[in-house]
Amino acid sequence: MVPDDHYGPNYLLDIALATRYARDKEVIGKTEYYTYEGGKAIRNSFAAAYKSTGKLAARRSAISKDAADRINAREWISKLEGWQYELPEQFAIDPFNYCQGGNVATHRREVSDVVDDIDLDTGVTLESLLRKAENISVGARETAEIESLDGGELAELFGTGRAQDIHTTTTEDGWTITSDLSDGKHTYIYAPTPVNTTWLRSKCKKRNRLKCHLDADAGLDISFVMEYFDAENNRIDHSILPANRNHTVKLPIEAATAKLGLRILGPGEARINELHFDHIDFSGAPIATARHLIVTNHYPSYDDIYRNGFVHRRVVSYKNAGVNVDVFRLRVKERLSFHEFHGVDVITGGKEDLQRLIENGHYESIIVHFLDPDMWSVLRQFCRNTRIVVWVHGFEIQPWWRRSFNYETKKHLKRAKSASEDRINFWKDIFSNYQDDLHFTFVSRHFANEVMEDYDLPLPASRYSVIHNPIDTELFRYEPKEASQRLRILAIGPYMSRKYANDLSVEAILALRDKPFFSDLEFRIIGDGKLFEETLAPLRGLDNVTIERRFLTQPEIAELHKEYGVFLCPTRWDSQGVSRDEAMSSGLVPVTNAVAAVPEFVDESCGFMAPPEDAAGLAAAIETLYHDPERFLAMSEAAAARVRRQSAAEEVIKKELELFASNSTSTASN
Repeated sequence: MVPDDHYGPNYLLDIALATRYARDKEVIGKTEYYTYEGGKAIRNSFAAAYKSTGKLAARRSAISKDAADRINAREWISKLEGWQYELPEQFAIDPFNYCQGGNVATHRREVSDVVDDIDLDTGVTLESLLRKAENISVGARETAEIESLDGGELAELFGTGRAQDIHTTTTEDGWTITSDLSDGKHTYIYAPTPVNTTWLRSKCKKRNRLKCHLDADAGLDISFVMEYFDAENNRIDHSILPANRNHTVKLPIEAATAKLGLRILGPGEARINELHFDHIDFSGAPIATARHLIVTNHYPSYDDIYRNGFVHRRVVSYKNAGVNVDVFRLRVKERLSFHEFHGVDVITGGKEDLQRLIENGHYESIIVHFLDPDMWSVLRQFCRNTRIVVWVHGFEIQPWWRRSFNYETKKHLKRAKSASEDRINFWKDIFSNYQDDLHFTFVSRHFANEVMEDYDLPLPASRYSVIHNPIDTELFRYEPKEASQRLRILAIGPYMSRKYANDLSVEAILALRDKPFFSDLEFRIIGDGKLFEETLAPLRGLDNVTIERRFLTQPEIAELHKEYGVFLCPTRWDSQGVSRDEAMSSGLVPVTNAVAAVPEFVDESCGFMAPPEDAAGLAAAIETLYHDPERFLAMSEAAAARVRRQSAAEEVIKKELELFASNSTSTASN
């Protein structure tokens, strides 16, 4: 192995495994491989893998002991970088887990992402899966709530008359049917007395539409049968409904009576438990795969990439640090479902699903984002035995006056005050009554102090931590800017609320419009939301303003950062400001407002903070940078350095993991 080359975690394992199918080979290595060129890992060839070969470089091969004994060791070591094996039996494997010249500290991650194997989550073992499944009760809705006929009642309804080769027994557990029919043969047994369809219609949730479900054990092919007759006793239709499935039957309008029966196919034995007049929820219960659980109100999907994207980035960071977590998205009115987003499996379900997941999961810790009463109604049952860490973000805890800028009418304000009162009472109860059971995490010191001020309840230091949102300084890599990039101003953000103060960006640009240098500036505005069109309408028609209504992925944002020098991001309130910090990490100079927690992350050496609601101050900052390119370059470098000192993901994630994934009882520093 050559120190300058990159060897992935499975480099030697792949070669060792190859000895199983290339048993007679003296050398196993790579003729198809990657080389490091121009900052990238480039594949040198294709279609050369998994073949016998005449030449293999020693730096990317392994040689058998017997063959190695025939080589002069001193000569081999001195010529390792250029040594070629040319033995009779040699075999080339895949090109992965190796890059010639790829052991470069500044680009190690990029090389690894291209060259190394994909990190696959193999899930739980079959033994563990079966053990978990045996302890799960199926159906979020209790069958006791559904009108049903149990096995004994069905046996009484059907009486003693039986078809040939069919035998029945009735026990406390149900009604057992035994069939001696040969394979492929079927027969019917019927209740001797038809039922009035008025009785069946009384069980319909919708007019003439009967939901039903025959619950039977495995072992025999059984179907529930209904034959319909009109008032003159003429057979007009029938339904055959296999057991253990949900069915909806449209009862014929002219049907006066119905004959109930069972269709039995082939040999076997099964117990009939109940005939339910409704559907049964087959969603079952989600199965825990990790020792830690994240509960959140939203999670990104491929159709909606911005819903709590910061939670997803944490999950990925935890995984990269060797700590896997399960993710549960609470949606009270939704059935249990599953989706995947960039390698993360997400469970969506209601409160019952969350309850069963935790009961069956034996989690060491539960991490909560955006705690609300529905979440708490489940989680409060487990906080005595499970560590619960609640991340507090903003809107879910703030009283109405902290966001008064959002309420434009008296009606909206009245509604906000009512919701605020409920919210305050909810959090006061949690803060007051669960002294030792919960740990709270705030992303800034300012926000922590603000919450304790609003609730007039100073939290003891042991009950909370201040840990900033992590910034991926590798993705948002700093590359020294050129002075000309101070003329290129970027604004990326949502347009869902006046909190983001996009209207101040518009005012600032319009304030610069009459400046003699305005045409030298270039603005690019990207985002989406209900306020997008009306907010940006005044800028339409300006030649140096590009407006794009769309969402961007994190890599797309990082690429844009490379092209621009200034990040225009006014705000009316922020607990931190992740998009601003990501831009600073890339070397963009932020132009924002000195409100809430912003001064905790920006200072005059690395950014501009205009007073609250001061669009003219934002414009003045851009003008200052225009006239002072040297200051721009110094601030750009300082912005990137500040983020790395304060919020770099590598250090932040360590602090977060100490809260819930450490064996020690210590918490992150306040």
